[in-house]
Amino acid sequence: MVCHRQQDIRDHHREERLVIISAEGKRVNRHRKLMPTNPERMVWGFGDGSSLKVVDSSVGRLSTLLCWENYIHLKC
Repeated sequence: MVCHRQQDIRDHHREERLVIISAEGKRVNRHRKLMPTNPERMVWGFGDGSSLKVVDSSVGRLSTLLCWENYIHLKC
């Protein structure tokens, strides 16, 4: 498995994603950052939580979070 970070612009704001690619080369998850940090909110969009998934791998179950997501309250 490989994790790859992507950034692009959609609907006039930036989005950040983390993609999990399987050993077979298939995209098994694409997580969009849920909550930008305070300074990022000027240009980054909010995620909706639909991409919070757990995937099975040869080393166990995996999921991803992007920069500071494990510290930021979702009700900011």
